[in-house]
Amino acid sequence: MDKIEISFICEELDLDEETILNWVQCRLVQPVELEGPLFDKEDFGRLRLMADLRKSCNTNDESLEVIMHLVDQIHILRAELKKSNS
Repeated sequence: MDKIEISFICEELDLDEETILNWVQCRLVQPVELEGPLFDKEDFGRLRLMADLRKSCNTNDESLEVIMHLVDQIHILRAELKKSNS
């Protein structure tokens, strides 16, 4: 598994490190390793979605928490539906 450093994410998504660390602290994203921290591809995708929502919709952190919770619920429901159709 490739691990992605926070400096790369900051550069790619035009975010500052403080924002990402705040999202980690709020449990909006959980790095694969706290040292660094280091993220995986799924974390990077989640961070990209949050950065896009923040920029395109001017979403604040409180709204991001609600949106990401709903996104997580959709993923859970999809997995359950897929399992029940198998």
